[in-house]
Amino acid sequence: MTFTIPANPTPHEMNRCLVTCANNISMVQQKVCEYKANVAFKQTAYKRAMAKALVIHQDKKNATLIKAMAELEPFVINAIDELDQATALYTVAQGELEGWEAQFVALRKIAEIKRMEIQGKLDKYE
Repeated sequence: MTFTIPANPTPHEMNRCLVTCANNISMVQQKVCEYKANVAFKQTAYKRAMAKALVIHQDKKNATLIKAMAELEPFVINAIDELDQATALYTVAQGELEGWEAQFVALRKIAEIKRMEIQGKLDKYE
């Protein structure tokens, strides 16, 4: 979704933009939480798959060979792929959240500048 702050927003546009940002931050935060939980589940699945593979190959001569053979097991490779995919989604969602938060901060700063401009104009008339 593309979101652009107007160059010289009216109070109505500022309000609309702030509401849009707040709603999207909330939505994306929920996604980030879901993706973070999914990453944790995938990490656990990977650790279990790796442990199973290590047990299967425990009869090998040294630890390096055992680990190498374990990492080549199809179910371990699948677990790593799923973990990588979940981590990628989580990373993208975090980036999106940071973008929305930056937009929200920018809008708050613009609103404060507008408030100071209006206050300065009102002070001239007193």
